[in-house]
Amino acid sequence: MNRIGLKSSGSSYSYTNGTLLTDSLLGVKYYYNYTDNSDKFPFKTPNRFATLSSRPDLDTYQKIMKNYQIDVYKNDNALPISFVAPENSSEVSLATNRPILNQEELLSNLLNKQVSYFKKQPDMAVSLSNVSVEKSLDTTSYHVIEQGKKATVEYSFTPETNDSYYLLVPNFFDNKQVKLYINDIIVSGSSLGGNENRVLNIASNQKDIKITFKLELQKDFLSFSLLSLYRFDNSSFKTDIDSLKSIPTNTKQLSNTHYTSDIDLSENKRFMTSIPADSGWKFKVDGNLVKPTKWANTFWSLPLEQGSHHIEYYYQPDYVIYPLILSSMTFFLTICGLYTHHKIKTSIRLKCLMTFFILIS
Repeated sequence: MNRIGLKSSGSSYSYTNGTLLTDSLLGVKYYYNYTDNSDKFPFKTPNRFATLSSRPDLDTYQKIMKNYQIDVYKNDNALPISFVAPENSSEVSLATNRPILNQEELLSNLLNKQVSYFKKQPDMAVSLSNVSVEKSLDTTSYHVIEQGKKATVEYSFTPETNDSYYLLVPNFFDNKQVKLYINDIIVSGSSLGGNENRVLNIASNQKDIKITFKLELQKDFLSFSLLSLYRFDNSSFKTDIDSLKSIPTNTKQLSNTHYTSDIDLSENKRFMTSIPADSGWKFKVDGNLVKPTKWANTFWSLPLEQGSHHIEYYYQPDYVIYPLILSSMTFFLTICGLYTHHKIKTSIRLKCLMTFFILIS
């Protein structure tokens, strides 16, 4: 999650920096977004929600429901839990602090061709207020001129297309260092900071409309070497995603942890899933238990030969058999102990064995 620009720790992650690409890759089919219509709220209606991320690109999705506080969008580009991809023997390698390149690397591997959806844009126009600037070979440093007064660095650009635009921001940008504003609307601190660089959506469907991005310095000095603007090629991306969805997998969900897929292939392919590679998942192809392979060191996948296949996959927690065996033995010995209670020596021996199995189970 860190490597594709999402804020995460060892035990959790926050989906506050998604892109059109990560939405599709991770199967984000629906998106709930807070809408500020407080002036239209019914009397005494509490505001229970807040905007956690900047996602102007949600306007590329279909709005299927709305009320006073929430808009619900449907993403038709979301990849299903299972899909088919071309054969590819190359490994996926995700670099540190390269979220944009990593996102493209994942799709390149799935499509078995090199893709480049994020197009780097020219430097944005910069306007300074109470700030002096000092540039070196690879970094730009900003110094507050008069302490105690607001100090800002404002960038601006005008999109030449209706594509989505993303900003690559340093991982150390947080509310202690700097406050970020897009068109004078503050960006939530939950979108900032973390272990690796972030991708921030700042414009979509806004051709010829001026966009401003402002940094308000929270300390007297700020230095960084990364703040790049990218245009996302919406059309090429959709074409490629459609190609991944072109072969139906006819997937049925039998329960929360049990699925089947029926696929007819004219050539060898890869059966891909967005299922995290936990060893509890079992896969059967045409009735035979097979060992899945890891894709991107994260998801389960299977090689499939040409022809028709029935795939069954289900979750079975590891080590569940051993406790069941111990519990069964304990139950059996308990019955034996009750049945032979009149035989003192046997009873003592059985009780000792029962105690042992109860302890280890």
